Amino acid sequence: MPKTTSTIAFFTLEQVIALVKTHYGLTVTARPLAGEVDFNFYLQTPAGEEYTLKISRPGETRTTLEFQVAILDHLNQQPLPWPVPQLIPSLSGEHLLEVTTEEGNAHFVRLQSWVSGRLLDDINPRSPELLHQWGAACGHLNRALSDFDHPEAHRFYKWDPSQTLFSRQHLSLFATPAQQEIASYFWDRFEKIIQPQLASLRTTVNYNDAHELNLLVNDEGESPAICGVIDFGDALHTHLVNELAIACAYGVMGLPDPLTAACQLTQSFHQLQPLTEAE
Repeated sequence: MPKTTSTIAFFTLEQVIALVKTHYGLTVTARPLAGEVDFNFYLQTPAGEEYTLKISRPGETRTTLEFQVAILDHLNQQPLPWPVPQLIPSLSGEHLLEVTTEEGNAHFVRLQSWVSGRLLDDINPRSPELLHQWGAACGHLNRALSDFDHPEAHRFYKWDPSQTLFSRQHLSLFATPAQQEIASYFWDRFEKIIQPQLASLRTTVNYNDAHELNLLVNDEGESPAICGVIDFGDALHTHLVNELAIACAYGVMGLPDPLTAACQLTQSFHQLQPLTEAE
């Protein structure tokens, strides 16, 4: 859920290049990419083919990553208007490869197709059309996942908006009393008004992470359009409306008229995935 931050990889570029050659038969150059959870690398072959290599941190569970493999496999069979990463099998036919380092640490490796585009975060200003596309992207994903499920999707996750009261224990981390008062106000409203209604709202597997570092746009001058979606590590079974809520939280941030921006996001989502009155 948080915007992606840089990490220090446990793997040198030489090790990454050797790993890809050994297990995928590809000769590549490599450079590190930012990542909050995985160690990520951009790869390119001499012919110009591009890939993303994702290496898990020690201690990551296979079941969690099998969920991500399953969701990408499902989405790649759906009529989405733009690409999502596609998993590339290893020479042994595996989409989720386990390797062990010389230090004895086990890591899971995934090779994915590269999805081209600029980060939406790089686009300024954010036009109403781009905000509409943001909402539509969430609608497309939500519809595409409406018939998908996986055991690992049903888990407690700190970035689930429906579990926001979990965060109350961290109130002291807000820097000022005024900030703590604001946070407590909304937690109280959630507990008293929203939580009693949750049982009546629809649930589904959500992408759950539609922020400006996961949505890609093309280079169409003054009219950039969303052209790809990446990073499915936060996908979760939760309330359907949370997909839109998360997009709105990021989409309106820093804008002079956040309510209008939220309406633009919501309108396009609603056209593809109609919301109920309760939602």
